[in-house]
Amino acid sequence: MSDAMDNLDSPWKHALEQYFPEFLSFFFPDAHADIDWRRGHQFLDKELQQIVRDAELGRRIALKLPEPQELDFWRRLQQIEEEQRMRYITSVERIGMQQGIEKGLQQGLQQGLQQGLQQGKQEGLQQGQAEMVLRLLNRRFGAVPSRLAARVRTVSSEQMPDLLDVALTALALEEVAATVDALALDSGIGLEG
Repeated sequence: MSDAMDNLDSPWKHALEQYFPEFLSFFFPDAHADIDWRRGHQFLDKELQQIVRDAELGRRIALKLPEPQELDFWRRLQQIEEEQRMRYITSVERIGMQQGIEKGLQQGLQQGLQQGLQQGKQEGLQQGQAEMVLRLLNRRFGAVPSRLAARVRTVSSEQMPDLLDVALTALALEEVAATVDALALDSGIGLEG
């Protein structure tokens, strides 16, 4: 925290330290009534700075209430949160939520990348298989009509071995075209004009 922020916070912290019993009396009268003020109270901001890693954020005030008052404080805080429909989020919770969001984004990106790579591999495999079948058909029967070539490129990777078998054994290009049409009907693609 900057020196300017420390300078703005210091008067408030000093006032809170100076008038702490009055503060509790005003904001938490039941808690104030339960505290034996003759025993005194102690602010633990220095101890907190020693144990908290990010103590360089500046001076903080920590007060350890006796357990019954601390429980009462949290119950009242929850009641206020419910009444105001707002929830108090501690720094630790906020940091945890931010880390959770960042981790979720990272996992989502990683999963999306993996799915994209897998889909790309699958499409590349299918395109490579289609080009090999078309090359074979070109060698066996001469130029393949563009309409048939386009239909061959729609055959799935799973169906491509069947089409390859027909391309290897067919006596005419029409036999290959009929097989492509049948495979298209099997996969639900249908025939295009």
